Amino acid sequence: MLTASRRTAAGIAILGIVMVLAGVKVTHASAGRFRIDETLKISESAFFGLLMQGRFFDPAWSGTIIDRATPPVGKYGFGLAIELSGRRVPPVPTLNVRTPAGNVPMVYPDDVAAPYLPYLPAVRHASTVCVALIAAILGWMTARTASALSALFALVLFCTSYLTNLLWATAVFDPLLILFATVLLLLATHRSSAASCVLAGIVGGLAMETRLNGALFFGLTVLILLVAEPKRWRSIVLSGVAFVATAFAVNPYYWPSPISRVVQQFHDIHTLLDGLLASGRGFSTPGAKIRFAFEYLFGDVPGSVLFVSTLIAVYWLVTRWRTLNEPALRGALWCGANVVVFLWWLPVAWPRYLFAIVPSLCFLAAVGTTGFISEASSLVRFRSAKKIAANEEPE
Repeated sequence: MLTASRRTAAGIAILGIVMVLAGVKVTHASAGRFRIDETLKISESAFFGLLMQGRFFDPAWSGTIIDRATPPVGKYGFGLAIELSGRRVPPVPTLNVRTPAGNVPMVYPDDVAAPYLPYLPAVRHASTVCVALIAAILGWMTARTASALSALFALVLFCTSYLTNLLWATAVFDPLLILFATVLLLLATHRSSAASCVLAGIVGGLAMETRLNGALFFGLTVLILLVAEPKRWRSIVLSGVAFVATAFAVNPYYWPSPISRVVQQFHDIHTLLDGLLASGRGFSTPGAKIRFAFEYLFGDVPGSVLFVSTLIAVYWLVTRWRTLNEPALRGALWCGANVVVFLWWLPVAWPRYLFAIVPSLCFLAAVGTTGFISEASSLVRFRSAKKIAANEEPE
C-alpha cells in the first residue's frame, strides 16, 4: 500500500473533523436534556474553580469517595469549556455529597439537575471537539501508515459506530480520555526521541488523571517502544518520569501525602467496583462480557460492517504482518493489544467504556481490509494478464 503524503493526510484529518461535526448536526445529538450522568460531570467542573483560585488544599479534593477516586483532568476540561462559554463554573460541593457511599444515580431528579442545565451546551461541545480531534488523528495516522483509502475507510467506520454516535455530543469524560489514548497511539507509531518520549509521558499522565485506567494506554505505548527500540531505554525511562511527574502535578489531592493518597485512591476504586458488582452491574461470566461487547460494538448495520472488516483484517494482518511498514506494524500491535487488554479489564456493563477500543478497531479493520482487497485485486489482475498473454501466444 502506498502511504499518503502529508498534504493528503492533512486533508483527510480535516475531513474527519467535518464528518464528526456534520454527524452531530444531522443527528441533533447535542439537543435534549440530561442523559447518562452528565449532571454529575458538570457539577464536578467545580474543581476547575478550585484550581484557578489556588485552593489546592481545600477539603473538597478529598470530600467524598467519588471525589477522591475520580481524577480531575476531565473536570478541568469541562470547567474550561464552561468558562470559555462566558459562565462561571458551579461551586463546590459537587453532587457527590448526595451519595457519600458512591451509589450515584444515572439521572438526577429535575429539581436537582435544573441548576446545571445552562452549562450543558458548553460541555457537550467540549465532547464534540474531543471526538472530532480523535477522528482527525485517526485519519492522519492511518493515511500516513497505510494509505488514503485505508484512512477514509477508518473514518467511515468510526463516524458510523454506535458508540461514537452515543458520545460525540454527550458530556462525559470518555471522549477526552480516548483523545489522550489516540495521541499515545500516534506517538507509538513513530520512532522515538527524547522529546517524543517525554510527550508520551505527559499525555499518559493526563490520561491517567482523566480516569485511572488511562494508565493502560501509557503502558501499551511504553511496551511498543521497548519492543521496537530496546536501545532507547533511557528515553523510555524518561517517559516514565514524565508520566509520574504529570500525574502528581495536576492532582492536588495527592500533594499532602503522595504515597498514602495514591494507595487510598486505589482502595476507593476497589470499594466502588465492589459496590457496582454487588448491584449486578458486572459480568457473571467471560461469555457475558463478550456478548455485551459484541452487542454494542457490532450489533447494528455499521457495526456488522466493522465486524466483518475486523475478521478480514485479523486474518490478513496475522498472515501478512511481515509486509507492513514499521509504523503500520507498531500501530497494529498497539491497537490489537488495546482491544485485548481493555476487554479483559472491563469491569462493568457500561456501554460508553467500550468507546476506548473503537478507534483501535477502526484502524485495524481499515488497514487489514484494504490491504486484503489490494492484494486480492493485484492477484486477479496478475492472473488475467497471464491468461491474456497465454491466449496471445502464437500456435
